[in-house]
Amino acid sequence: MKHYLQLIGPGSDLCKKEAKTDIVFVLDASGSVRRRNFRRVLNFVAKIVSQFNIGSDDVRVGMVLYSSKADVLWDFLEYTNKEELVEAIDGIR
Repeated sequence: MKHYLQLIGPGSDLCKKEAKTDIVFVLDASGSVRRRNFRRVLNFVAKIVSQFNIGSDDVRVGMVLYSSKADVLWDFLEYTNKEELVEAIDGIR
């Protein structure tokens, strides 16, 4: 995980924080993913989104979980600030 965060971290030119874009995270929430590993994935997602300017005119984030079916947890309009978005990610069980 550290390797990927270095690619997008502060000072990186790979991903511009000012970009206006939509990002959807699609996460496997099936029983084959153990709770500990699922928590690692959520921590990774939280670290990724914390690198961007989150807002209706900046980076917007959606979240989908799937197991036997896909569930949209939230769409691009749900969270317009980074703090609420990270809190929502932390609240996923």
